[in-house]
Amino acid sequence: MLPFDGLVPFLIDWGAAGSPASSTPPGCRLLAVEVCSRQPEPVAAALRALGVAAPVRHDDRPGLRATLATPRGTVELH
Repeated sequence: MLPFDGLVPFLIDWGAAGSPASSTPPGCRLLAVEVCSRQPEPVAAALRALGVAAPVRHDDRPGLRATLATPRGTVELH
């Protein structure tokens, strides 16, 4: 099992190849991310230590919620 229910990102050094995000097609924009956790305080502390500014709220079902602006309108992913 991953720490923090897998809600805290791991870090990747892409090296000379660069992040794949730099070559993805344009058109979508991340508007918001919300983190849901059974233990919001430790998750929020870990995210802050990584410089991630995302709200963390208590929920019995851990997960992420992302809101995207797309060419076809706003989409929410759970």
